[in-house]
Amino acid sequence: MVRIIETPQRTDTAHLLYAVGHLRQAFYALGQASAFESEALDVLAEVGLSREAIALSARRLGRARTALEVATGGLMQVAVRIEHDSFASISLERWQAGPDDLQVRTIMALARMFGGGQEVSLSGAERVREWMLAGRSRATTFAGCRFARRSKTVLVGREAGRVDAAPIDVTGKRAATINWDNRYEVCVPGALLPARVWPARACHGLRRPAEVPDFVWQGLPVVCAAQGQFTLAYEATAGRGNNDVPTFRLIHAPKRVHRAAGT
Repeated sequence: MVRIIETPQRTDTAHLLYAVGHLRQAFYALGQASAFESEALDVLAEVGLSREAIALSARRLGRARTALEVATGGLMQVAVRIEHDSFASISLERWQAGPDDLQVRTIMALARMFGGGQEVSLSGAERVREWMLAGRSRATTFAGCRFARRSKTVLVGREAGRVDAAPIDVTGKRAATINWDNRYEVCVPGALLPARVWPARACHGLRRPAEVPDFVWQGLPVVCAAQGQFTLAYEATAGRGNNDVPTFRLIHAPKRVHRAAGT
């Protein structure tokens, strides 16, 4: 049994947060995170919150969160385009038409999509929102992403300098799938093995498609095999439907699988 430190005998919200916060720290420090929930419920009961009341609040919060997620998805459908599973384009006019909180949540969702698993903070997203509304500098960074302003849009993609330039070796005789930069699942067919996966900025001689911004292109995965180099597919390129080329899937935005284009 872990006991929290003594606190003034208060039953207000401050005391509640103080007690539960110290209890959580104690259990996690002892590696007993699984026991935290039960002990937390006991502490909450001591300050007058029953399990039934907590369950009711949780259900209400769950409904509110679901509604916000649906609303955020609705704003993203009308204001955001995901281009080639590589970057996002935000229509400033349509994004600004949404409520403030949904604007912030859209920024956070895109940062999770393209930021490579970097921490996404509410305060950081609010800062980016202010930057987007102010219309001053051309670019800013947040949670592993670069936000680049255009005349009517803001482009969002991976901050290429944060992508590990070291190659990932893929070996074996059968198709293998790797997690690359916490953004993509890259599946390499057995016929192309052994192979290496690098960011485009570490490869020389690749031609960047005109519709892909340079800062985005530098942070995209490239599969290098004896048979050639393969990058993310674009709708106008060949290679779709070919089972002998790699496939790339954006992890945090489940969509159709994109076939690779050989170079």
